[in-house]
Amino acid sequence: MVNSKSKVSAGFLDVVLSFSIMKNRWYKAPEILFGSRTYDFRADIWSFACIFGELLNGSALFAGINDFDQISRIIKVLGTPNKENWPDVENLPDFGKISFSHHSQQPYDLVFPNAIKSELAFMKFVLTYNRPLNVQEVLDHRYFTEYPEASKYKKIEIVKNTQEKRTDYQEILNLQ
Repeated sequence: MVNSKSKVSAGFLDVVLSFSIMKNRWYKAPEILFGSRTYDFRADIWSFACIFGELLNGSALFAGINDFDQISRIIKVLGTPNKENWPDVENLPDFGKISFSHHSQQPYDLVFPNAIKSELAFMKFVLTYNRPLNVQEVLDHRYFTEYPEASKYKKIEIVKNTQEKRTDYQEILNLQ
């Protein structure tokens, strides 16, 4: 806890560090969870996809409590990994050491019910076992070049100098 002199007690740090380690697992690429010893841009793309999905849904996509639970949650959404959906999966050190129930891939519109078409297409591209090989492929996706769909808000006031005038954020959100 933080006391009146802004000092942090060890108990509080333990909780923060434990939570931080747990949250990092939530963004860990499946190949790393299956024991891969190499790390490339695809792992970063996975983490980015998880964060993007979290923004779409308002909650973590794969909030595993341990590595086994984390892999299970991923499999329930992406389906059971195999040679068809992940050609190199059998080469991973820990693949096959634990068996998981068979799952089919979930439709992305059910996983991300509030997403628009371009967001769904983007998530299908990056949230997969067999991800793009580099960041440029991600940036070249049509999601980043298509004009965004119109906002449902009729008026959004832009304030140039916040010292001059403040706009109530809730008021802007409630405009119809």
